[in-house]
Amino acid sequence: MAANIKIEDLKKVFIEEAKSIETDIHKATRLAAKDIMEDIYNAAIVNILLKLQSKQHKHTNDILEAMYFKLIKDSKDIIIYEIGNTFQWASAIEYGTKPHIIKAKSKDRPLVFETAEYQDWNNWFDRAIIGRGGGYLKMTNIVHHPGAEPTYFLQQAILDYAPRFEKYLDKHLKDM
Repeated sequence: MAANIKIEDLKKVFIEEAKSIETDIHKATRLAAKDIMEDIYNAAIVNILLKLQSKQHKHTNDILEAMYFKLIKDSKDIIIYEIGNTFQWASAIEYGTKPHIIKAKSKDRPLVFETAEYQDWNNWFDRAIIGRGGGYLKMTNIVHHPGAEPTYFLQQAILDYAPRFEKYLDKHLKDM
């Protein structure tokens, strides 16, 4: 008994099988990318809580509420997720700042912030008003800010979790 197999038939089978494998790889890659982004997002939240809440940073809740991640593009060739923070000072908190000068927008509306102790500096209004945090409110038209140390809440999460992508991809490929 003999069987006749046409090369065109073999090509069709091979092409269909290759398309099926490509679809499975794309699905697994998409699932792995989503898993890793969720891990990075959650790790960033934990980092915010550990790094900022421990310092009693006044913008901790603002930064937590402004965290997001979303799928930007999912096509045959590319999957792009975006993770970030929309809080106005998130970049300064993430990467820190150099010493800088902050000026009031107008002389009628001075800068107001809270300090732990009362000091009668030359260009300060002489008012010992107690703030919400129990410290003294200071008012001035100019502040020489010493700068801020970086927290790297998002960058550290990416560095910690991005290497796990391969593990997630292997897991999802095995599940296919």
